[in-house]
Parts: sequence; structure tokens; C-alpha cells
Amino acid sequence: MTRTIHRATTSRRDGHAVPTCSTESVRRTAVLSSLVARLIQFILGFFRERGEARSRQTVRMNRIRPARAADADPLQATHVAAIEAFGPDAYDERQVRAWATKEGDPPLALDTDDEQVVVAEPEPGDESESGVDGPAVAGFGHVALDGVRSAPEDRAAALSDRPTAEVIAVYVHPDHARSGLGSRLLGWAEAQARERDREVVGLLASQNTVGFYERRGHESLATVTIENTGGVEMPTTWMERELE
Repeated sequence: MTRTIHRATTSRRDGHAVPTCSTESVRRTAVLSSLVARLIQFILGFFRERGEARSRQTVRMNRIRPARAADADPLQATHVAAIEAFGPDAYDERQVRAWATKEGDPPLALDTDDEQVVVAEPEPGDESESGVDGPAVAGFGHVALDGVRSAPEDRAAALSDRPTAEVIAVYVHPDHARSGLGSRLLGWAEAQARERDREVVGLLASQNTVGFYERRGHESLATVTIENTGGVEMPTTWMERELE
């Protein structure tokens, strides 16, 4: 049987044995350990509170429903708010302003055989970060089930003999960002495509959202430059996902 024997190491000073680890060193180590433990507890508590807050926010946005004509203005407001909040992550001020300018744009289609739009409603009493009433539309999704309208020519040709769908829009109001709502809206759009037996779903992603779609299984295939209000050009990315 192996036995480990621990011996205290000592040194000699003036003929006396003195422990090499002084009482002061022990005290300092104990204080440092206590501070580190408190810091760890603070960090864990901080992230736990953030996780709980996100969970509460996600639960409160529990209703995704078909869009109605009365949703047009609040939907547009959410669209512009999202662009102004997140567009600067990838575009300059002029590009963001042109993207957010919606005067004269045709209204988003409501439910038809080939297109569907849904909105996410916050529960009554939801407030924005400033403490005032939050947006009437927390987010919205728009899917076209009759092909990939925005695909570059080579991708449209490659997909011409396959049933496809296109995610036209997934937008979330800044007050409800990073709550999981964007993933829910994208999941809704892809579910509609599956129900119609579509094999591939495509989308034109703004540069600030490419990472979001890549993490959800979409592949970047081409850069597509589009023109917004006033002829301002904006690079986007064509992405596709094979549906199971």
C-alpha cells in the first residue's frame, strides 16, 4: 500500500526553525481567495439575471398571428426602428437612411396563396427600455412560397426545377432584440415552406444579419447589390438552406 507523507518545510533563522509560509502570507492568500470567490459569484449572478430576463421577455411575446390591414403602420414603424438600430453595424449613414426611407413603398402583402405575413404581439403592458409603452408590433415575418424572386441569375437557374420558397423579411423591434423572437419568426417561415413541400428556402440577407442566418443553417452563396431609395446601393448576401 502506498502512503503519502506530508512534511512541513522549514528554514532556520538565528538558530530557530521558521515556517517558510508565514502567517501573513496565509492571511493574504485567504483574503485573495475570498475576493475571487465573491467576483465569481457576482459574474454568475449577473449572467443568471440576464438569462432570466431574456426568458421572461420571450415568454411575454407569446403570440404570433397573421397580419391584418390595421397592422400596416405599426409594422412599418418596427421595420424602420430595426433598420435604424442595427443597420449601422454594417452600413454607412447614407445607406441606412436610404434603407429606412419607406415613403412610396408598396404595402406588404397579407395572407394569399403564395405569400404570408405574421406579426408578433407583445402582451398588454409591455414597456420599452425607456419605461414607456412598447411597440405595437414586436416583430414580423414575411415568406413567399412561389419561388426565389430575389435570387441571382445563376442560383435561379440552378433551382429552376426544384420547389422553392423565399424568406422576404424577418425584422424584430430593438426593444425585443436578442430574445429569441427572430429565430421564432424564421422558424415560422421555414415551417410554411415545409408544409408546401418546398425543398429549398432562399433569402437576401443584409450584411448585419448574415451571421444570424448562418447559425441557423443558411449558406452564403453570392453578393447581391440592391438599390434603395434615391438609388443608393447596398450590398446584401444571397443565402440558401436545404429543408429536411
